[in-house]
Amino acid sequence: THTHTHIEKTRTIVRAQSGVNSKKPGRSVSKQGGVGEEETDSDREREERDKRTKKSKQQPPIHTLDGKTTLLCTYNNLPTTVGKYGFIEIKANAYTDRTLRGKGKTEDMGEHKCQCKTQCDADCLNASICFECTDDICACPKNCNNRRFATAKDGDWKKWMEITSEPGKGFGVRARVDIPADTFLVEYVGEVLSTKEYEFRRELEYRCKITHTYTFGLGPGRFIDAQKYGNVSRMVNHSCDPNCKMCQWTVGGERRIALFTLKDVKKGEELSFDYKFEPKPEQVAQGLFTCLCGAKHCTGVLNSQWGKKQVHSTEEAKKKKK
Repeated sequence: THTHTHIEKTRTIVRAQSGVNSKKPGRSVSKQGGVGEEETDSDREREERDKRTKKSKQQPPIHTLDGKTTLLCTYNNLPTTVGKYGFIEIKANAYTDRTLRGKGKTEDMGEHKCQCKTQCDADCLNASICFECTDDICACPKNCNNRRFATAKDGDWKKWMEITSEPGKGFGVRARVDIPADTFLVEYVGEVLSTKEYEFRRELEYRCKITHTYTFGLGPGRFIDAQKYGNVSRMVNHSCDPNCKMCQWTVGGERRIALFTLKDVKKGEELSFDYKFEPKPEQVAQGLFTCLCGAKHCTGVLNSQWGKKQVHSTEEAKKKKK
């Protein structure tokens, strides 16, 4: 399972901030032809500086790997302080590219008109297909319990969970109280990436043998990466016998992900979900992505189906040879 104590040390993607060049003092000539009383840049230096500033804003910082170039994002109005757990905490997804906003709005909202009569509960048709109700499609908005993303408040997770130190694993998350099955715990947030940026980062992680990966698919052409920016959800460890799951929901037409309990969880139990990670065979041979969950049927890899998938692949290969 992930060891979270050295994330920043192993992070090799560098994010440059495209800022304005610092102002250098110079001597300017006053209108009377003499030397000005205040030392400032000359008109020519100021013009050159403005050109450089404009150019830097137009061209996002880049990083290159094997001749391939990828755009690396810069953000406005986001915190910059790395917390004690090795990441920058954010409250909502941060988009690396403006064009990714709204890209998940593929569903026709009109097809999801709620059929509930007086109240939306677990038997709501929308809830059964992981589709959250909104005012324009809900028949009983005043009594709707199918709005767990919309009604979640920052810090709500603290009533359910607490971050702990887990021997041999680094950090983890445990239940602060008894938690019923199918409880919405916290939304999984991070940077929303394009396919190009996602593939670049995965290749970089592979080259550098970085075993701390925090990426989920978010529908066609979009991925969430909580490596650098995220929240407590990224601290939850893997288990081959998990008590939680990550579920993808459609909220207001956008696809989002959250952590839910799979079953009743007792106070003090470690919370976990199946990472379903697909390492390359050579990574497994090198001992990377090793599972430390200790479950009875642990596969030894961060994927509860790993052994079964390998057997299935071998059997399929034999059939093809025949």
